[in-house]
Parts: sequence; C-alpha cells; structure tokens
Amino acid sequence: MYLKKYALILLLLTAIRLPIKAQSNLPKADELPEDVGDIAFDPKTDRANFYLCHKGYIIQYYNFTTSYQGGGKAIKEFILSHYLYKPAYKLTTGFITIRFVINCKGETDRFRVSQLDSDYKKVLLNKELTGQMLRLCKNLNHWIPGKDQKGNVYDSYYYLNFQFVKGRIKAITP
Repeated sequence: MYLKKYALILLLLTAIRLPIKAQSNLPKADELPEDVGDIAFDPKTDRANFYLCHKGYIIQYYNFTTSYQGGGKAIKEFILSHYLYKPAYKLTTGFITIRFVINCKGETDRFRVSQLDSDYKKVLLNKELTGQMLRLCKNLNHWIPGKDQKGNVYDSYYYLNFQFVKGRIKAITP
C-alpha cells in the first residue's frame, strides 16, 4: 500500500514537471519568423510588374474562396491533356509541389517548386519534367481570386501537388 502511494506521488510529480520543462524549451514570440510559408519577391524569377492589391498581405487560399474556373477537375484536365511523357522520366517517382501567388486580378506569379522522393525526403527530380510541370502551372489562366464574406478581393497563395510514379502522373491535388 505504501509503495503504491509512493509510486502514485512520484508519477504525479513527474507528470507535473514534464510539461513545465517542455514549455521552457519553446522559442520566444519575438524569435519566431513572421513570414512562415510566405513567398518573398525574387528579382531573378519573379515579374517586377506583378500587381498585388495588398502589398505585404497575401492570404492562404483556404481562408477565402480562391479557386479555378471549372474547379479542380478543370485543372486536372488541363494538366493531363498537356503533359508530355518522355522515356527519360521513367526513373522519376516522387512528388512535385508548385506554390504560387494569385493576385486580386486572377493573375499568377512567384512560382516556387519543391520536390520529394517517395519517402518524402527532399530531392531533385528530373529537371526537364519539373520544368514542364512549372510551365503547365504557369499556363493555367482561369484563376478566380479569393474573396471574403463581404466580397472584398485579395491576393492569395495556392499550391498544386503532383505525384509521379515512373514518370507518369498518378495524382494531382489542387
């Protein structure tokens, strides 16, 4: 009985102490970056004349109604009908994610590409295939800018994720 009480007290003290210790390892608010996930302007790749309605304030697409004319189905149809498979791609298995900004006019820019292998590790996939996917995304020209509940139009981020197996598109996630 005494041993059970002692073990219970020890367990409670440990449980109380662990969260306190874990909390002390968190960074202070002023040490955190303010632009996590933001896409900063890069003069080497981005258009200098790309218009933003609210400079410094680009929202995530899921916070508003940013979409594509015809929805995800239209995006998939466009990509699949324009994708050109090449035998050189057959060794490419992994994911290509392309993030970009859709401005308040439905125009796009600030494209960024990330690539993962099938184990979700960062990797460089076939350069020509990656370039083709980037060009296809840049040719999607029917974006509908995001609006809030009052109808105000905003610039927003968007991404498209492509899964490849042996160079063939297995899935597109708009």
